Amino acid sequence: MVDVLRGTLAKVATLPLDSAVRELVKTMIDAHRVNPDLHRVLVEETPRAGRIGTIDGFDREFYGLIRAYLELHKEELRPMDLDLAAYICVSCKEALTHGAVVDSPEKLNDGNVDAFINEVTTLITRYLK
Repeated sequence: MVDVLRGTLAKVATLPLDSAVRELVKTMIDAHRVNPDLHRVLVEETPRAGRIGTIDGFDREFYGLIRAYLELHKEELRPMDLDLAAYICVSCKEALTHGAVVDSPEKLNDGNVDAFINEVTTLITRYLK
């Protein structure tokens, strides 16, 4: 998942904010859709199995990658604490995509996925601008 996100961030590094956020939301949905049942088990059981360090390492790297993107595009953003903004953006994307894929897959049926991507993109870009 980290490799996929690294690749996406490299691909969107020079894109405007709206396009980059949209592509990241799509990537997060695709990553969560690979095996939603396994994803749910990993999220629920990894902390219990004492592997929370693995999740923390992933989160730190993902936040760092998003933070770096925001730094590159800070002229497009309203003045803000970029560390906090990266945390909020990643947390929102993760919560919404995980929730939709794992807990409410009907939200991402064929007719709904584009609407979902549009709404999450709007949420994040309006927060940042």
